[in-house]
Amino acid sequence: MPSVSRQGQQDLIAQYRDATLRHAKLAGITRPSFRCQRCRKDQGVSGRRQVVRGTSRYGYYCAHCAALAGR
Repeated sequence: MPSVSRQGQQDLIAQYRDATLRHAKLAGITRPSFRCQRCRKDQGVSGRRQVVRGTSRYGYYCAHCAALAGR
């Protein structure tokens, strides 16, 4: 691990705090998400369905596409 001077470490901490304050204003920036295999949109994980049941290897469908596939 590289040694960082005390002043350098405090600068890094200040940068981290600035970044977290900026990101706190962006709603949903840390929300878990995935890319739907059918519509290719980035979606939240709520309501997702596996493309192949029993494995996540092939990805997921969003709730909207899963409802269309169920018809």
